[in-house]
Amino acid sequence: MGGVPEGAEAGDAGAQAGLSSAWITDAWAWRAFATQGYADAERGTFTATLTVPDPVVDGFDCRENRCALATRADHTAGKDRVQDMLLPVAFAE
Repeated sequence: MGGVPEGAEAGDAGAQAGLSSAWITDAWAWRAFATQGYADAERGTFTATLTVPDPVVDGFDCRENRCALATRADHTAGKDRVQDMLLPVAFAE
């Protein structure tokens, strides 16, 4: 939990494409490690492009098991569950 998203490097700030996760923050202490900042920090809006992996990863098959895209607050707000969301996804055969 926490840290630089998989596939990113500290200071990239959204420079890489093809990430399967994104860390959005404008907090000065964490900005260098984040994927990107907010488009409008006051409203909390942003756009993030994520790469959805293949339906089968390490033997886990999302065509046979329920899978979802998940959002949550970052490690700086571990008890804040307001942003939690699971959006079910399905893969065609």
